Amino acid sequence: MVNKDIDSERRTPRQTRAMQTWDAILDAAAQILRTHGEARFTTNHIAERAGVSIGTLYQYFADKDAILNALSDREVGRLHGELHAVAVKDSMASLESRARHFVRALIDFFARRRRSRRIVLLKLLAVVSTGKPDARFAGILHDVTAMWNESAPPDHRVDALSMTVLSQALLGVLRSTMILQPELLDSPALEDRLVHLVLSYLCTPLGSFHRQAARGV
Repeated sequence: MVNKDIDSERRTPRQTRAMQTWDAILDAAAQILRTHGEARFTTNHIAERAGVSIGTLYQYFADKDAILNALSDREVGRLHGELHAVAVKDSMASLESRARHFVRALIDFFARRRRSRRIVLLKLLAVVSTGKPDARFAGILHDVTAMWNESAPPDHRVDALSMTVLSQALLGVLRSTMILQPELLDSPALEDRLVHLVLSYLCTPLGSFHRQAARGV
């Protein structure tokens, strides 16, 4: 029996061989989720698929939840890289073009490898939906805000709170779509609606709401 009170991640890989073992375990876990779903997602099956002993697996991960956490970290890293690539590529593009490319990157991220990614992302998004994003998601929000503001004109720059509101809205739509209507992730109409959401939010000065509230509108 594995002691649940110890750190969920037993050993951080630093050497090349250890990193290869770490990656092999995560790749095996993702393959099992993709092929069999959660039914066969056990440490024994993961170790067997990865070609390592169960003892070796437990040197790195305390249990299958720790493996899911590591998969979440890896997915967040990939999303961060994709959004950063979009920001660099679109540094001189129009606001609409940048908004569309950001939205497309998010949709593509959710749409690929749906079965395995769905389980991992829903675990991550379950934290987001509580209104208490963990450090991984908070870091992405901070970086996306910085990337957006680097190339945005002054009147379209956003603060951290505005980006949090917008990101929660986008992720809420994508989360429910992944659960209830995953086929819509391939729909150009969904992309258009989300781009409209982003542009409407960014192009409406916050001060106008303050003025309307003061007039009782």
